[in-house]
Amino acid sequence: MHSEEAEVVRRPSQGDGIAMTAEWEAYRYAQSRAWLEHVRALGERVESTKALIDSEYELMDGIRGIDYSALKVGGSASDDAMANAISKMQAHIAEYAALLAEYEDERHRARDRLAELSDFQERRALTLRYLLGWPWEAICVDMHYTHDGMMKLRRRAIVNAYDVMPLDRREPIHHAI
Repeated sequence: MHSEEAEVVRRPSQGDGIAMTAEWEAYRYAQSRAWLEHVRALGERVESTKALIDSEYELMDGIRGIDYSALKVGGSASDDAMANAISKMQAHIAEYAALLAEYEDERHRARDRLAELSDFQERRALTLRYLLGWPWEAICVDMHYTHDGMMKLRRRAIVNAYDVMPLDRREPIHHAI
């Protein structure tokens, strides 16, 4: 084989017997990994926004509102501190609600698409990693794989996920491929 020629990779899981070039496999891997990472990143953004809300709530604990029952009306160092904190909290909660709705839609869509994968092991590994956020090490232990074996399964699963990923998440195929 000449160095200019592309290495041909045959995958029995393709079902149609068509040979895939290494470039085409790399393209499929990049496209489906970008989609799966997008879903995973949405989940992480939801979690970080929730953590921000929790920290804001803890900060509000020390703020006192105006005490109208006392003879002398008093409050915190700034009378607007409670109103400002509540306003900030409402903005974070609105952001969280929008992110959560987007994440749930994407996660359900991804779950339905990954359910179409024919290989159970591939489906399970991708679901645990990208929809449930497990680290690869925990997935290896749960599925009784070595790290190298899991990375081979991961690569094959991500390439095969291209066939079931939503069409609107794919970039147009470049003519050079």
